[in-house]
Amino acid sequence: MAVALAIVGLVAAVQAWQAGRSEQVRRVDTAVIGLAAAQGTLSQRLARLAALADQAGGENDLSTQLQVAQDQALKLEDLLKSQHAIETQGNTAQAVERWQAQRERLWYRTQTLLNHLGSADPAALQQAMERVQSEADPTLAASEALVAQLQAAAQRRSTRASETVQASMVVMLLALGLVGLLVIEP
Repeated sequence: MAVALAIVGLVAAVQAWQAGRSEQVRRVDTAVIGLAAAQGTLSQRLARLAALADQAGGENDLSTQLQVAQDQALKLEDLLKSQHAIETQGNTAQAVERWQAQRERLWYRTQTLLNHLGSADPAALQQAMERVQSEADPTLAASEALVAQLQAAAQRRSTRASETVQASMVVMLLALGLVGLLVIEP
């Protein structure tokens, strides 16, 4: 009987650990998806600010938003690494790579525009503004594709966690049945 009670206690402890781990993964999934979605918004904001960059205060606003985009992207990448959310199989890794490549182009174009703001060449400035704006929509599309893949990966993890909880529940019921058999006298 002591063995059966130990099994029940062990299964209960494993279930509690699984529930805590599932909640932690869910929180990180939420943060990852939120940061990925914000990258799309930031790409559009950079394009809007690029159009206004030559106006008073435009350079500071553009520079600030570029830094925000870079900081959030690095935080997103750290979360992805810590959670191992980039699956080696499937579309998630490809979506991350496409987003990284596209956002790097946008950041490069934005930095180039910032470098041209002090320039006396209005044609070069205009061209730099247009290049930033031309990268905004592809960056938004890459961010949206990333969000979709991250949501699908989160759903797969959630489904696996649910299946694990169900399996541990079956083990718990079997252990309780064993306890019942050992305790009940015929």
